[in-house]
Amino acid sequence: TFLYEKSLRTVEKMWSSMLARNCAIFPRLGLMSVPHRAAGLSPRLAAPVTTSVQEEQAKFWQKNAQMKRPMSPHLTIYKPQLTSMLSITHRATGAALTGGMYLFAMHALVVPAFGWEFT
Repeated sequence: TFLYEKSLRTVEKMWSSMLARNCAIFPRLGLMSVPHRAAGLSPRLAAPVTTSVQEEQAKFWQKNAQMKRPMSPHLTIYKPQLTSMLSITHRATGAALTGGMYLFAMHALVVPAFGWEFT
């Protein structure tokens, strides 16, 4: 029983020291006040907004004009690649097959309703 009591006291000391350490750490990390805060960022963490989006865009374009940077190039300067051509072809054939099936379905629904016969 002596060993059992000694091991029990050791476990109690270990748990109490862990609990005391964690309880001392939580307030320092600000974790105890999390449920009391409103949703979103804390005002002390958010930076104040000083410029509008339009002002930022104007500064961006002015800087690019001063540095004589060209605007983004269009698709005409790129060399066609096999993968892009296959992708475009795949989309086009899918759209064509979908349109054909749509027309066939409409034809199958409309023709019997009006009694038209196409042979």
